[in-house]
Amino acid sequence: AVVSTQSTGHVPGKISHVTFGFAGMIGALTGINSQGVVVGESGNDVKLETFNGFPWTLRLRYIMENSNGLQDAYNIMKTTNNTLGMNHIIASGKNQTDLDGKHPALEIETMRDYTAYYFDNDTRESDYIYVNQTTGQKYEMGWPMPEAVFRTNHAYDPKIRAVQVFPVTPTSDTIIRQKLFSTVFQWYESAQIEIGTLEAINVTSILGKKGTEDYFDCSKIQNAANVMSVTYAPLSNVAYVAYEDGLGSARVPACCSTYIEIDLANFF
Repeated sequence: AVVSTQSTGHVPGKISHVTFGFAGMIGALTGINSQGVVVGESGNDVKLETFNGFPWTLRLRYIMENSNGLQDAYNIMKTTNNTLGMNHIIASGKNQTDLDGKHPALEIETMRDYTAYYFDNDTRESDYIYVNQTTGQKYEMGWPMPEAVFRTNHAYDPKIRAVQVFPVTPTSDTIIRQKLFSTVFQWYESAQIEIGTLEAINVTSILGKKGTEDYFDCSKIQNAANVMSVTYAPLSNVAYVAYEDGLGSARVPACCSTYIEIDLANFF
């Protein structure tokens, strides 16, 4: 079982923010500040690590404390050192175009002494082709889209891919879920359904690990690895948060649990 936590920061001279995590966690796994800047992570173990850097949970909290928009967050990432392999999503829900005039969200892949930055529809993702060394068969490994930035637990940058701890193949869980992101977004687009609050929570829930190959079914969950699941609506100043619940065979992962609406106006 996990003891869930919500932490609100009101540091003099800094930007107020809220983080969601669990007991013993210092810094931020994910959070949002009063300016609508959202931070998040998904792990990607690599072989190149160092203690000579900004620990990523403290770095994400620092970004929320000091960012009025994506430009500020980008500057912090550019001027501080990574410690290990990680994938981050940073988005600016209110000040949406301050970085380059058109991109409100940024995906970041990190390792020691190296960072790769991605906007929507990045061809480095579609350029990633896996070749089966036995059969020679080729497989797509990336499905970039306009107006969407998403990442699971692997890298697309060739330098980072070369030092990943775990081999990634077309049947890897991280690739299946990356493709699922694209599939779900394309379904909404083809059905001409605008992604609102319910749809955003639905995408978040579907992508959570359920310990089964069917990501649309919560009835067969087993050994699921999803402790916390969060969706933000920055323009509405609202967060939707779910945590795992129960123990042993009765345990329910966060993505199959109840999402609680939290009005952030109560905190900043």
